[in-house]
Amino acid sequence: MPLRALDTAAAQVLEPSLHPVFAHAVFWPEAASVSNPLGVTRAYAGHFTARGGIILSGDARSLHRTEAVGVSKLMKARLTQRNAWWRSARGRQTCSQRSV
Repeated sequence: MPLRALDTAAAQVLEPSLHPVFAHAVFWPEAASVSNPLGVTRAYAGHFTARGGIILSGDARSLHRTEAVGVSKLMKARLTQRNAWWRSARGRQTCSQRSV
């Protein structure tokens, strides 16, 4: 993606309310934003599950390292649960019909 390196004055031309507490800025003229990030996230999730993906949820505060590779007990339990479900559900329902 193209970018423009800006000095303080050039950045303030684009954003006059910025306080000049920085020496450099970067402007990406082709960058985009969305007015509803949750809607975009839900659309990506729907796209993912419609193609067979499974979305797991949990409380990130409960995660902790148990091995050098950093796989948590929660994730191991979820993967075991998912694999068992996948073996038993194959052919009966699609992943997008399964709430995790």
